[in-house]
Amino acid sequence: MRFDDFENYVDPEILKRGYDYYRKGRIVELVEMENNRFRATVSGTC
Repeated sequence: MRFDDFENYVDPEILKRGYDYYRKGRIVELVEMENNRFRATVSGTC
């Protein structure tokens, strides 16, 4: 999966939550891993 296609492969609810984290400035780090995987570090609590 290319990063440009990310939205096409992620569950809409998870995508919505991710956008909310982004809009609130909670994304601390986003790293592209091997095998088309990504790791995000976010600030806040569950």
